[in-house]
Amino acid sequence: MLAALALIGTSPAVVTEFVDYIEKREKITTLRIVATRADQVVSGALLAAEAVRYRYPWIKASVDTLPLSDVTNEDENYVFMEELVNVIKSIKSSDAERIYLCLAGGRKEMAVAAVLVAQIMGLNAVYHVLSHNIRKANVELERIRDKIKELASSKDPGEYYARNAELFEKVMYPSPDTYNVIKIPILPYPRETLDTLRNIMSNEAPQERALSRELLDKLVEAGIVTRCCGKILVTEEGLRFYRHVLEHV
Repeated sequence: MLAALALIGTSPAVVTEFVDYIEKREKITTLRIVATRADQVVSGALLAAEAVRYRYPWIKASVDTLPLSDVTNEDENYVFMEELVNVIKSIKSSDAERIYLCLAGGRKEMAVAAVLVAQIMGLNAVYHVLSHNIRKANVELERIRDKIKELASSKDPGEYYARNAELFEKVMYPSPDTYNVIKIPILPYPRETLDTLRNIMSNEAPQERALSRELLDKLVEAGIVTRCCGKILVTEEGLRFYRHVLEHV
C-alpha cells in the first residue's frame, strides 16, 4: 500500500499534479492533505480531494486541518511539526507500506520542517512540484476561485465537482509538460539514534558518556544541549523540539 501525503497552500493544483505524476508510475491507495484552517486553504484542499476522487476513485482522499490559521513564527512551526508527526503516525497505523510526501504547498518554512520530519519518521520519498509559468497558473486559478468557494460550501462537494468537472479539470490537471515534479533526496535517521536522543532529552541531566563525542558536539553546536560538569543539559530549544517532535515519534 502506498500512501501520499501533501502539504497545501493557496495553489491546490500542486496536490493533483503530484498525485497524477505518481499514479502514472505506482498506485496510490490513500491521500492525506495537510492544510491550515485559513478559509482559502481549506477550500482549496477540499477541491484537491474531490479532484483526486473524481479522476482516481480508488484513492481514499481526506483533509487534515491544522489548529492554525498560518505558520508564521517558531511556536506555530513547532505545532505544525507535531501535527505532521501525528498524521504520519496515523497513516502508518493503517498499514501503509510506503509514504511519499509532497511539500510543494504551504510556506517555505513548512517545507523545510516537513523534510526534517520526513527523515525522522522514515518516509520513503519527498517530492516538490515546480510550475513552468506560475503567473499563468495563478490567473487560471483565480478565474475559478468563486467556484472553489461554492464547492467548499456545497452539501455534496463530489456532485458539485462532477457537474463542473470540465472547468475544474483544466486547472487541477494541466498538461504534464507545464510543470516538473522533483524528487528531493532524504537520509532517514536510524531508530537507534532517535531512541538515544529521546532518552537524553527526557532525562534531567544525563552523563556525557551517554552520547558519542561527535554527536554531542553537533548537538551543542546546534543549540540543542549544553555541557556542564560532565553532564548534558537540554536547552530550551532542545526541550521544545523534544516535546513537539521526538516525544511523539
